[in-house]
Amino acid sequence: PPLSSYGEAEVGDIVITYSKLGERSLSCSMSGHLINTLRDKPAGGENDRFNVIVESILAAVEDREMARSAQMDPSMSSPPSRLKVAETLGGPLSSHDLSKLSVLCSEVFGATGTPGSEIRSCTSFSTVDLDHLSQLCAMLEVHIEQAASIDLIKEVHELLQQKKKQNTNSSTGGRSVLVEEWLKGLSNPQSSSVGPGVLRYLILRNGLEAATILLQIIMTPNIDRRIINEDSIEAVVTLLRHHLTRNVGPTLNNTGHLITLQENKSPSKITMSARKRRRSSDRGDSADQRLIKELKKVYKPIVTSIPQLLILLETMEKLMYKIQVEDSLVLTLSSTSLVVFGIEPILAYQNYIHLLHVASIGVLTAISRRFPQHRSVLIEDLFPILLHAPISKKSQCSFPIAFGPESLMSPQRAKTQSIARTSSARSACTSRKRRRSSLGSVEGEEDSSNVHAMSVLILCLIQSCVVFPTYEDKDTENGAEIGQVNVDIGQSTNRQRKSGIISCQKLCDLFVSQLLQRCARKGEDGGASEFRPILTSLVEDFLTMQLLPEHPAAEMVLSTICRGLGNDIYKASSYAGSDPKRSQSNNIAPEATYLSTAFDILGRISGSIAELLATQRDSPLSISRHVEENLQLKQNGQKVHSCFCGRQSLVDTLMISCDKCKGFYHSECVGQTRKTLQEEWICDDCKLKEMATDVSREFSNLNSIRKKKRGSNSDVMTPNLEIHVFRQLVLTYLSNENDTPAVRFAREFLLAQWVKMLDNEDNSTDESNDVSSGVLAQHFLDIWNSQVNALTSKLRNASPLSGDGYRRLMIALSTSKSDLVQAFPRLMGLLIQFMGDEKLVSIRKLAVKALAQVVDADTSLMSHPSLKNAVSKRFDDEAKSVREAVVGLVGSFVFSCPELANTYHASFLPRLMDEGVSVKKRTVKIFRDILMTNPSYKGRAAACAVMLQRAADPKEDDSVRDLIHELFMELWL
Repeated sequence: PPLSSYGEAEVGDIVITYSKLGERSLSCSMSGHLINTLRDKPAGGENDRFNVIVESILAAVEDREMARSAQMDPSMSSPPSRLKVAETLGGPLSSHDLSKLSVLCSEVFGATGTPGSEIRSCTSFSTVDLDHLSQLCAMLEVHIEQAASIDLIKEVHELLQQKKKQNTNSSTGGRSVLVEEWLKGLSNPQSSSVGPGVLRYLILRNGLEAATILLQIIMTPNIDRRIINEDSIEAVVTLLRHHLTRNVGPTLNNTGHLITLQENKSPSKITMSARKRRRSSDRGDSADQRLIKELKKVYKPIVTSIPQLLILLETMEKLMYKIQVEDSLVLTLSSTSLVVFGIEPILAYQNYIHLLHVASIGVLTAISRRFPQHRSVLIEDLFPILLHAPISKKSQCSFPIAFGPESLMSPQRAKTQSIARTSSARSACTSRKRRRSSLGSVEGEEDSSNVHAMSVLILCLIQSCVVFPTYEDKDTENGAEIGQVNVDIGQSTNRQRKSGIISCQKLCDLFVSQLLQRCARKGEDGGASEFRPILTSLVEDFLTMQLLPEHPAAEMVLSTICRGLGNDIYKASSYAGSDPKRSQSNNIAPEATYLSTAFDILGRISGSIAELLATQRDSPLSISRHVEENLQLKQNGQKVHSCFCGRQSLVDTLMISCDKCKGFYHSECVGQTRKTLQEEWICDDCKLKEMATDVSREFSNLNSIRKKKRGSNSDVMTPNLEIHVFRQLVLTYLSNENDTPAVRFAREFLLAQWVKMLDNEDNSTDESNDVSSGVLAQHFLDIWNSQVNALTSKLRNASPLSGDGYRRLMIALSTSKSDLVQAFPRLMGLLIQFMGDEKLVSIRKLAVKALAQVVDADTSLMSHPSLKNAVSKRFDDEAKSVREAVVGLVGSFVFSCPELANTYHASFLPRLMDEGVSVKKRTVKIFRDILMTNPSYKGRAAACAVMLQRAADPKEDDSVRDLIHELFMELWL
């Protein structure tokens, strides 16, 4: 940034530069002497440069110590003010010294030290003398311990309370002057002196920077093991916890005025239930309002420390991957990182909380990956946070997700892109209204949805458990172990490959079982009523993320939830009593409200699957079919409409033609305007065909494509081969330059999942198989080891697909081999079975409502024979509530699907004479919609005759007669 955008606050010979956000800029804060010191290379070479700089820092510290000793001499005059300032900055090192060390760390680990970054320089702190490095680490630890005692909000609060007790300057103006004096020098950079608040703030900032430097020194390659001190790492964790709970949390929550009320509570609970406390404070007296106003002045410097806090969290994440630490320290760090998810920020600080979420997810994911023994404890710690976190509030979805690994990037990159992404998405949504697609996103936009950060954390923890699939020996019949086995492709082997996602499934089972147990508790026991909306919110987030390549574990969690809920409902149904295997566990029936939640979630998940299947059925993604059809129609002189939105109108809108297949697309659907239109534009189908050609050649080189009897046409893309092409394109999508551990784990999760699918397939030699499963499995394992192969590098250089292109790609891949989609028939069978429970009315009613959600996603299911027969039987159900639910189920679709009116006419007509008034009223309303919109309805005369009979019956309910009267008035008038 230009120097004009910075303000300088000079404290003696220490120059600290603040940007508009208050973040220290090392490139602008260094004086000319510092720059020359870092640039000059000693005669000994690069290895001696680190030694020289560290020795110069230690010499400067010694000079300052001698000056302080001389200050104690009465014969010496008062020392310069710069020594007093240096003494009050929280340790022996000055900001000038810390800047030198930060620059050295940036040379070794990169500008931000992001996890996964490679070492940038062969020179490091390992070349520094051990005694000097030990002294430096001890000095850094002093800064960390001093910063851990800084509580800016509490200090300002106590300052105001003391002023109030003195009964002087008790007016608002007096308080304001007092706080401004305390923060003098921060808001006014031109002042010659600084207030005590600014000095306390500088101690905090120096402590955060010293903690980052200390961790990076510990992680230096080939560092002496004696430098690694558990107490030093523990001091850094203590600073992190203190700063998050005492400064950052109350600031983002805007609850610093309640700090005295929380002294007797656990520090981790300070940030909980912030909205309730804010509401209570809004009804406070004028003194509380003045206190809130004054505390906002100290919030500003605290917010400016968040960038340095993010760098420290990133460095701590990298430390977890490199250093083995004690269990107690790991658990403390995990609980500290979880504090972030309990913060409920005000609107002005939404962007900051997203950055903290990203950094905290990285730390917790590293702990789960590096320390498997603590995964169960980590899952247990999630539930107290879930109770207090704003996860059940849709307005608090602050984690943006979109097609692109930027959703899981480091906080430093996400900081600049999150604001731009949010503003562009809002302007695009308000500029014009578009049809919603099956994924719940706006077609034609690179739009992003927001989910709760806790949902992202859960998926990242599960994905971090993936391991490389390995072989394990089977025992022979006589019990002897197999020795050396030939594992060449195509030859028989007695070795079985162990899946790499077994640990992922175990952690997923643990989380889901614990969550469902809490939801199934009766009454208010254990917060059951609070966990049920949390379960619903989590499922909504997982459904939103199930097609994102960065979150492949969403499908696993949804499948596990379906199994758990299905088992719980089965135990509550009458079928469990006749099952000897489950009759023992049917003693305690689940609560009615839990069953309602379970059926609602099953209906949502099944409806989402039905929507995906309907989308793929109505508009299948085929690599070569669309291109060939478009070219054929173009040769016949026809204008080809290829837009995936389904709208056939070619007028009153800007249409764009693909330069290869000549198909026309709506400009808004492909994200193009007249201003952004390029001279050459290629549709996603053509791009897919080009990429598929490269992928098929790769498989041909591996001898994985079987020879077909199709003449000379070797470019035919078969359905089986398309699936593997889609997989390769997804891997290419995830193989981006800004690789992070979260994206890498997602990529490995997909590879392990596909290898498991291929191992389960029958690797037969039938001519119908295009690709050898064994060869493909080995191909994916080779990609795992090499991360980026030649094929992936070539595809990365190709033109990327649009956001909708990747969505269609994931739909096609999910609907072909997904475990969740393959379980859809079983889910439908389960709901139909529960709808026929003859003993429990509540089960039948809830099953009908769940099926309504499924049919709403795909109305063609209403014509399925099994569903049609089951629904028809419920029209004559003995329970009035079930009959009303079935009438509502069918009636909600006869308007959009007129053929259903004729199909269910025989079942509808008797409901006009039903004993239940609510059933008759619902039936009359449905017939009104049918008669007003469907002139070809065959049962028009019979329905009108029965309704006239009911209207003429004096014993009929007045509300029913009024509805019939209104119906005929609308028909006649």
